[in-house]
Amino acid sequence: MIYNRNIKIIWLISLVLTLAACLTADMDKVVIIGFTIVSAGLFLADLWKNYTALYSRSGEFKSIHAWNLISSIGQVFFWGYLFMFIFIVVDKTWYHWFIMVDLFVATTYLNYKFRSMMESISV
Repeated sequence: MIYNRNIKIIWLISLVLTLAACLTADMDKVVIIGFTIVSAGLFLADLWKNYTALYSRSGEFKSIHAWNLISSIGQVFFWGYLFMFIFIVVDKTWYHWFIMVDLFVATTYLNYKFRSMMESISV
């Protein structure tokens, strides 16, 4: 979950541009690799911004830093795999579905855990 609003808007714009490029262009692999790299950069920028602005201020905020890190890593894997699953993988066998569902469940839990911790601290 991206906590910073400006970074979240940039990421949503990159998501829409990636969808549009995958639907119109014939370079799905290049677009998805670019999206995954941009997503990783944006999630890391959000994580660094949160660390310097929130987590370094007190021990209470430091307790959620690990959850934010794990949530960010999970999101990058989920969205990258989602686009690969939709636009690249032709033979959607059982293990592709297994990975997709597993990533969805994991990222949903991580987002829930991070969001509930942020609300309990009342930033």
